[in-house]
Amino acid sequence: MNINYNRDFITTYKSFDEIYYSELCYKIQLLQAFNMIKYDEFMLQQNIQKAYYFLREENQIKKII
Repeated sequence: MNINYNRDFITTYKSFDEIYYSELCYKIQLLQAFNMIKYDEFMLQQNIQKAYYFLREENQIKKII
């Protein structure tokens, strides 16, 4: 299964004190994580679903879920 996921960037959205900026950064970094240039709800959902199906049997992921 091909998952277009970028593991090289560091998430920083939790470093913002203000919720507005934290959420904005989260949304931008979610697109970056899946190498998306613009927001497309359908494609984002597809990418998240692919990642879930790929990782759902990993023991560390099972503990998180």
